[in-house]
Amino acid sequence: MNKIDKTEFKLPIRWVNELDGNPRLPGSTVSQIRFAQEDGAVVVNAPRPLPGNKTWKGRFRCGVFYAAGELDRFGQEWAALDAKELRLISNAQILRLVIEEGHRRGYGDQLQELMMKFTPDKMAEQAVCWLNMPFFAEEATANWEQMLADANWSAPE
Repeated sequence: MNKIDKTEFKLPIRWVNELDGNPRLPGSTVSQIRFAQEDGAVVVNAPRPLPGNKTWKGRFRCGVFYAAGELDRFGQEWAALDAKELRLISNAQILRLVIEEGHRRGYGDQLQELMMKFTPDKMAEQAVCWLNMPFFAEEATANWEQMLADANWSAPE
């Protein structure tokens, strides 16, 4: 029998920007993820109905079926149903990941100079192209210069 070590079991991750939809709306995916995380649970999404402590239908991401529950309890079933774990990420975190990817791609000392010329729309393109992550350019426009000023430009360790 093929046994999965539950402590090592992981589902593929799909990142959800904290600004997606209306995060303050009680039924939004962002609020559902936050609520589940408070209880130590995870939220998953799939193209098929899912088991879980709580299940619902929502906006299409990897499908319209959502569930919240414990990975060690539902993980194998979720994996068999092609579920993706949904995790929250902020625009600032995505900016940092793009900076790290730029260092990995060899931009080094030129990276900060190049990215200081980026617009939020260009940043959104890079986030999707390099990381397949949802950067919200419209929301970043108001504080874009501050985000760049506050960014950690060092290479990843």
